[in-house]
Amino acid sequence: MHGSRRHLYECEPWPLHALQHIEQQIGEQLPDQCRRWITRVGGGAGPGYGFSYRNADYVARKYDSPLPVRCIENVTHLSDEVLARFHKEFTDSKARSNAFDYLFAVRSYHGLLTLCEHGCGWDSYLIVAGPQRGRVVEDTAAMGVTPEEAEGSFLPGNGARDGHILPTFFEWFNRMIDLEIQMLPQHRAFRLQKQERENQEKLRS
Repeated sequence: MHGSRRHLYECEPWPLHALQHIEQQIGEQLPDQCRRWITRVGGGAGPGYGFSYRNADYVARKYDSPLPVRCIENVTHLSDEVLARFHKEFTDSKARSNAFDYLFAVRSYHGLLTLCEHGCGWDSYLIVAGPQRGRVVEDTAAMGVTPEEAEGSFLPGNGARDGHILPTFFEWFNRMIDLEIQMLPQHRAFRLQKQERENQEKLRS
């Protein structure tokens, strides 16, 4: 599967001191679902190139202009009401155009934990602070349009239940596993075709 050459399908639970170190870096205790996964299963094998669990916060540029459309200072400002408004504007804009769009953007990655990288500018983040704590978003800034004077271009993670816009860590991870299983026949066919081409090249040489 994609990314498996990096993680080799291996996992290793994190010791408590490693967990505490990342929590000190982000200034928040990790949400319960992610905390349980890290200490019992750990880093390594996972979606994309595997779980990395990195503090996503960094020193962002300083802006003087007003906030762009559907942009907030950071995810701690993403209340249920704000999220619902952004989601309505997002779905309305998608209905009007097939162009790539974003659910929301931020001015700072404060309050986000990098879960994994998928390649081509797509990363998955866990919100670790604010009203949406424990929910997962996808950052696709490098794949589409980023609002001017903002950072990131966030979309909802897959797998949300009970009518919520954003999935919990376990909901997101279950959906990612389902997607990988659905793609297995395609990956298997690709691998067999590649192996057949390599065998033919060996015979010709």
